[in-house]
Amino acid sequence: MQIVSGASPLGALIALVAAVLSGLGGAPHNAPQTGAFAVGIRAITFVDRSRTVRFPGHKTQPRALTTVIRYPALGPAAGVDLPGAAPARAAGPFPLVIFGHGFAVTPAPYARLLEAWASAGYVVAAPIFPLGNAHAPGARTKRTSSTSRAT
Repeated sequence: MQIVSGASPLGALIALVAAVLSGLGGAPHNAPQTGAFAVGIRAITFVDRSRTVRFPGHKTQPRALTTVIRYPALGPAAGVDLPGAAPARAAGPFPLVIFGHGFAVTPAPYARLLEAWASAGYVVAAPIFPLGNAHAPGARTKRTSSTSRAT
């Protein structure tokens, strides 16, 4: 997205949200959202050996960041992810969306949204943050009174 000189960032954000919402009115909520492209999916783990992390009950290890990448792929748009599918390089270049999941979840609950973006022609990178997702070693499953109070 390019912000035009003189346009306010808030105005650009409102225009973007309005454009996205205007395309959602016609289809039922649970209908598959299929764009022009098939969707390929790959998971890549990046390892930073210069930094370490220690999870409760585990030994110190290099920091790893697994990232799920969805991208426009060759083949018919089918509304499902195709693991390892060949990218639709000739139709690119494609814009990149980096999606950050919320606290104590992973990108999985957002799969339909991420698939829709990739099918529409975006490369979507969704890192699974190692210290902020529900499946992290030592992750809390219940809040304690000391962590739920505002300080």
